[in-house]
Amino acid sequence: MRITRECDHTRNWISGDGETQTDTDLPTVIGHYCNMPLMLEWKSKSKPWGVGEMGMCYAGTPAHVSVVNGDRAFESQEGRMEGLAGEAFETISMQRGLDACYASISNLAWYGVQPLEIGLDDITRPVEAEDGIWFGPYREGVSGVQPERLGPYTTTFNPGYDPRLPLYRPWALFEGVKAAFSDTYAALPNKWAVRKHTGISEPVPAARDVVWISADPESKAERQFEELSVAFRPLDTRRNQLILLDGIRPAEDPALVERLRAALGAGSTLLVWNISPAALPLVEKLGGHAVTLTPRNAASYIIRGRHSLLNGQDLSTLYFNERTKEPVSSFVMTSGDAYATLLDPCNTDWSKWNYQEENIKTGQVLRSERESKPLGRVLLRSEAGRGELLLSAIDPFVLGNKGSALIHEMLHNLGARFNGRPRHIPTALDRTGTVVHALLSGTYAGGSMDEVMARDYLEGTPAADLRPGAVTSGRYWGAMDSNEEGFWNFETMNLKGEQKDCAVYLSFWLFSPRSLVNLLLEPNMPRLDLEFAADDKTGRIRQRQPSRQRGQTAGQPRPAAAHRRHSARKGLEPCSAQGRPVMGRLERPLPLHRHRSRLHAAARIGHHAVKPRKPCESNS
Repeated sequence: MRITRECDHTRNWISGDGETQTDTDLPTVIGHYCNMPLMLEWKSKSKPWGVGEMGMCYAGTPAHVSVVNGDRAFESQEGRMEGLAGEAFETISMQRGLDACYASISNLAWYGVQPLEIGLDDITRPVEAEDGIWFGPYREGVSGVQPERLGPYTTTFNPGYDPRLPLYRPWALFEGVKAAFSDTYAALPNKWAVRKHTGISEPVPAARDVVWISADPESKAERQFEELSVAFRPLDTRRNQLILLDGIRPAEDPALVERLRAALGAGSTLLVWNISPAALPLVEKLGGHAVTLTPRNAASYIIRGRHSLLNGQDLSTLYFNERTKEPVSSFVMTSGDAYATLLDPCNTDWSKWNYQEENIKTGQVLRSERESKPLGRVLLRSEAGRGELLLSAIDPFVLGNKGSALIHEMLHNLGARFNGRPRHIPTALDRTGTVVHALLSGTYAGGSMDEVMARDYLEGTPAADLRPGAVTSGRYWGAMDSNEEGFWNFETMNLKGEQKDCAVYLSFWLFSPRSLVNLLLEPNMPRLDLEFAADDKTGRIRQRQPSRQRGQTAGQPRPAAAHRRHSARKGLEPCSAQGRPVMGRLERPLPLHRHRSRLHAAARIGHHAVKPRKPCESNS
């Protein structure tokens, strides 16, 4: 403050945005992102206080904003803005209720009003370099700023540039902030913070065998289904089966068409998986109607119809833009009225917003909605005999392990039997002892932090039964990987269920060549070192190691499972269970920080990392 006054004697108000992060001699307290405890602390300083910026305006993805208005945040940019309006109304009302002298959220002029299409006649076509408002040629030697061109979507205000457009066009966020600053704000309802949920619950067919049909004897999709514990059976036209047809390389045997028609007549469901142009002739023969495919990439989807295939799904579980940079579908389908629509690609390309630069994201996400694109569907359904024909352009296998739970659940909803065994399970540890592969299940919702940690969501399930495809308390167990940095980032794993105040289980096996329980063999028993480090939303991590199974002896692998719970803490601190016996138990709060929910774990027996046995030996 002394330096400022020396440089400028005219200022009678000096403050900083975010100076609460360090000690200052400023006569004000102006914070930068906060929560209620911090605001109460600043209020107690007996100084003029306020908040310069907070909220999700500039960086909040649909997944972030959905905590305010649910599925509506995934539908469109307008829906996302409605969620931000709900957050802003609540935030500013809270600041005003605590007598803040300065209440704010973010840059309302950039995020609260829409980028304007100045100088663009047709918003359905891509912008070209000739579009926009031209101000005339540059004049050499003339002082001042001389703009030559102002392109479409580069400004949110129109002070006469384009007479066809208004001065500004507000988003819902603008209206939410306006209401929060009104004289009657305390009596107004927060009409924007209404959670929308697209829930589906349709009858699930009885358990039935699964059939795979493909012209490719080395089909990658077939192997991927088998890794989900699907055991394929031969086609039986007399029985009700779930038939999966390879949409990339469908079989072309003429006799197969009649057999599939007979199977549909017996009540079977035929799902064309990852449909491509190669499958269209067979689809037309089976369904009796032509289907057209048009290239269009998408990674987020909108539910349009009801079917057991979609039981348990909502727009959050069908939003993959933060989980992959690759398209999850590459075509859209049209068929007139012959098929019922179950899923559409989202009209908004969220990759144009998520984690993009501030100067371009607001315009390009709006353009992604406005500019013309091929129309069509990604999941269709039609009756066929006593059965049904499902056409899917979506391939969740693109997501790797992150899509396993979704595929497993969809197949389960179609009545699939899971009586197979995965062919390949990677070792849990890398060469440094870091846990990079594990079985994962979650999330499991709870109440308070103590209730979450005290409850056994596995309900006593033996460790040997925790294998790919197993289900505990309605949650699927599947193989998952850490990211390239060795972190288990649960926010990006497409985990179903609550994302706050919940538990996630990791399970893996370690093999010890010596007994871990028989002290009489030798005094120096192997001990397990299990080190954790985690950040944000994590309150506690618990190591769960069930008692030895009957018949388990020295030289057999031991299970290790991490039970993780979400809570809001700050700081970063590793913790460990070094030197504890492998039968031990770890339960310790972890203060964490920043925005991600991540876990890093390394496990060692003795001084060396050891690998588990092969799946057939370890039951892992």
